[in-house]
Amino acid sequence: MKLLLTLFIASNLLVSGCHGGLLGFLTGSVVCHGLCTTAYVACLGAGEVGAIAATAGIATPAVIAACTAAQTACIAACVTTFTVGSGPV
Repeated sequence: MKLLLTLFIASNLLVSGCHGGLLGFLTGSVVCHGLCTTAYVACLGAGEVGAIAATAGIATPAVIAACTAAQTACIAACVTTFTVGSGPV
């Protein structure tokens, strides 16, 4: 049984067909999540500076909420794209 599981995992990691298999899913998902997080941090940075300068910090919670909503949508798109795009794993 252990050998069968090892062969299954190895074959999924080395799939080179249309679908990326497990390796394609993990690589794409990690890169996509990383980009979403980078955009979230940039959004917070730019939004906080603008909110503090324009409204003396009153709009800061709204900026955080907007950035969080955008990050949530981005991560949902990553999950959908790489779950559907990688095919059966």
